[in-house]
Amino acid sequence: MFLSQDRQLNIGLFCMRIGPAVGLLYYAAPKLWKGAGAWEAAGRNLPQLLSLGCPVKYAGLGLLLLQALGALSLISGYFMRIFCLFLSILFALHCHAYFMAGKIALTLYALGLFSVCFGLIFTGPGGYAITLGLKGK
Repeated sequence: MFLSQDRQLNIGLFCMRIGPAVGLLYYAAPKLWKGAGAWEAAGRNLPQLLSLGCPVKYAGLGLLLLQALGALSLISGYFMRIFCLFLSILFALHCHAYFMAGKIALTLYALGLFSVCFGLIFTGPGGYAITLGLKGK
């Protein structure tokens, strides 16, 4: 059914999806469970462009939910392109904020995650995704 080259391509795309997803879940999930204090701490780290005047606690909750749902989307491949678009915007904003703060290493890290998410918008989830199983039914 799959040629060897197709299988290698799909495994490569799956690995590209899993890498950022594990990091996002490792960061976001514990903070979501800890409650309002952790949400507020995450909201304080947001660039001012993203908070849009809402309370810091709710901005942090929105950020953490976006990261957790984006990670689950990357793992499953379901709604992946939409969440990759949101994650690309988020990482571009982080890149800008870190650059303005003079944190070059974090700027490069955010730029790398931006480029991975931006590239996944165009490639799609590959062959290993829940979406393919749902289309067959």
